[in-house]
Amino acid sequence: MKKTVASAILIIVIMSCLGACAPKDSSYSEDGAHKVAIGVGEEIVGSQPYVDHDKPTPTPTPTPEISATPVPTVTIEPTPVVTVTPGGDGVFTKEDCVVIVENVRISPGMDFTGRENEPGKVVDKLEGVSCLQSGYDINYIYKGFRIDTITQNGKQYIYIADFTGAGAVTDAGIGIGSSEDDVVAAYGEPTEDSVTQRIYKTGSLMMSFYIKDEKVTEIVLVDSSFQ
Repeated sequence: MKKTVASAILIIVIMSCLGACAPKDSSYSEDGAHKVAIGVGEEIVGSQPYVDHDKPTPTPTPTPEISATPVPTVTIEPTPVVTVTPGGDGVFTKEDCVVIVENVRISPGMDFTGRENEPGKVVDKLEGVSCLQSGYDINYIYKGFRIDTITQNGKQYIYIADFTGAGAVTDAGIGIGSSEDDVVAAYGEPTEDSVTQRIYKTGSLMMSFYIKDEKVTEIVLVDSSFQ
């Protein structure tokens, strides 16, 4: 009987010890993390975050890439260079190479056949074999000017006209006695110049102004294609 009572008391003591030493029956820590036990009755050595498998995990929205706008290339065109040539409007042409006498327009290279009496009375006439090209020269002398022609294929062509007297003017109004400044104002800077001449050229045609004391003393027209 005493053995039975002693055994019962021993069992109660053992059961009390087991209740005090056994781990608490909880699968969650104070922070809500689920504890993972390694082995049965072993000490809990780690935990992992709680995951709610009923709520889907949101997918992060990607940040769109920003493309740089290309800068257009600006091309600067070079400024064109303007070259001014002789002439009142910047260009000396064959239309400028004219002297008017008695309302007759005289220009180098023109056909003068049968027109020798139009610019005035012929004072003298000189004829001979041409020293320029094959042909025959006829030079007409007038009061205040002279016209030299060359005869080719039955026609007379003016190759030199030389004016020294009053009454002969260019299309721009330049005549004997006009100032050197008037010449430059009418035709621009000359193609060639010297102490005594201001020369304007276009192709084979030339108009030369002889200058003395800053005044025009002589105007000469030439077509060099006959030389």
